[in-house]
Amino acid sequence: MTFGNFIRTKRLEKGYTVRKFCERIDISQTFISRMERDEIGAPSETKIRAMAETLAVDPDALILKAGKIPKDIKGMLIQRLDLVAQLREEMGE
Repeated sequence: MTFGNFIRTKRLEKGYTVRKFCERIDISQTFISRMERDEIGAPSETKIRAMAETLAVDPDALILKAGKIPKDIKGMLIQRLDLVAQLREEMGE
């Protein structure tokens, strides 16, 4: 399931119209409509976090679903490059 499709599914499960959802996260209806149809990519991490809060889903998981790495996690990995190697080893890569 794509990021856009996931957002649309969760939005409908929560009973939000595109308009109400956009008002809650302060983003344009055009953007969300196009994103849900996979015509454009995901918004900024800030907007994804607002979506996660509105949809009651884990924000880090949603950021990762969008193909991004949460900024705080990215910072941790930069500070601890050994963790990247450890993760690759554990994942068998």
